[in-house]
Amino acid sequence: MAVGIFVGGLLDILDNFLTLTILTIIFSAILVNIFIQKKRHREEINDSDNIE
Repeated sequence: MAVGIFVGGLLDILDNFLTLTILTIIFSAILVNIFIQKKRHREEINDSDNIE
């Protein structure tokens, strides 16, 4: 949550539209990647449980 507040404040300070767009895309890509990795990890755990 602290990271979200920091990024929100950082994006609010920056007035350059191009910089805002690039930082927002990078931040969104990181968040999506984290959620995908967590989902894959859960699926791998479930798959390994089903094998036994």
